[in-house]
Amino acid sequence: MDSRWIGIIIFLLVIITAVSFLRPRSGERPGPNVGELRVLEIDEDRTVRIMGRLLRDHRQAYYYQVEQGGEVIAEPAFFGSLPPGSPMLTFQWYEMDDKSLVGFAVEHRPSEVLFLYDFDTGESWPAHEGGESVAVFQARGHAMFEPLAAAHPEAGLTLRHAEGLRPLPHPPGSPYLDDDADD
Repeated sequence: MDSRWIGIIIFLLVIITAVSFLRPRSGERPGPNVGELRVLEIDEDRTVRIMGRLLRDHRQAYYYQVEQGGEVIAEPAFFGSLPPGSPMLTFQWYEMDDKSLVGFAVEHRPSEVLFLYDFDTGESWPAHEGGESVAVFQARGHAMFEPLAAAHPEAGLTLRHAEGLRPLPHPPGSPYLDDDADD
């Protein structure tokens, strides 16, 4: 094989490896140039902020942050990405009768729950707990989702990416981590 081809192959492998590290994973927090794209007011006291790059990327990564009473109660976490040309994010949400658990879907795919937040326990999915295994991460998502799906059988809800998402620790030095964070 010609050395030119070997060089091209090595170059392509380096590019593919670099791109794979740039793709957000579940639980990652947003980096620079990320801003608020939507504000979802669940009620007068509870808000979810949808964030993403202010300039659209090839595959736009989206994050959610949960607030209650003006205080951040769930730090920004990655929940998905959309290819170019996807409709802008218009959300709808599903709540339990007691309004404790809320699941969010985009309007053009209303049966696919993208992320969940439990206001009683503070649990958030797909945000991950530091150090949890993939199996525990996925089981936790299903455990949060099942009561919500049972409360809304008419919607035919599914949990998007339940098997595909993998937890990934936040990179060291991330501006979204506290100095004493251990994940």
